[in-house]
Amino acid sequence: MAVLTAQSISSLALELLRRSLVLPRTVSRVPGAEFAGPNGATITVRVRQPRQSRVQETPGDPITYDAVNEASVPVTVRHLYDATRLSDEDLTLAIADFGRQVTAPQVASVALGAETELAAAMNALDSTIEVTSSSDVEDGVLAAREALTAEQCPAGVDGSPSRRSSPRCS
Repeated sequence: MAVLTAQSISSLALELLRRSLVLPRTVSRVPGAEFAGPNGATITVRVRQPRQSRVQETPGDPITYDAVNEASVPVTVRHLYDATRLSDEDLTLAIADFGRQVTAPQVASVALGAETELAAAMNALDSTIEVTSSSDVEDGVLAAREALTAEQCPAGVDGSPSRRSSPRCS
């Protein structure tokens, strides 16, 4: 059996988690460094606001400088986890593939927890788009697209800082 380290387990867990998430990949994601705070604390995340580009008609003409414009979004830090106790016997006899038998089920549990948290937040949002029958689905999707365009939400879901815009898109 290979020597297990926290780093190797964490690397596997992050890769499995990345493959397991669906809903969280549809919203803006903020780099982990901005989420500094204890479990249950409310922190403020800064979300860049969109700006318009300008044209310099003639080389040497003065240029206009814009202020940095960010929206503050309060976020409550929550620690989702799944833990299991492993005895020495488990580690030496029962566990043949640590990743498959231990890490993967733990990651699946955390991914489901993240999905549940986000689904609850999404379901609590006020909806101005109503779909009442299957024939209204296309109209509903188009209305949602128009609403997202009006809020200047990016088409991609990569969550990179250059793609974030309105805090209503996150």
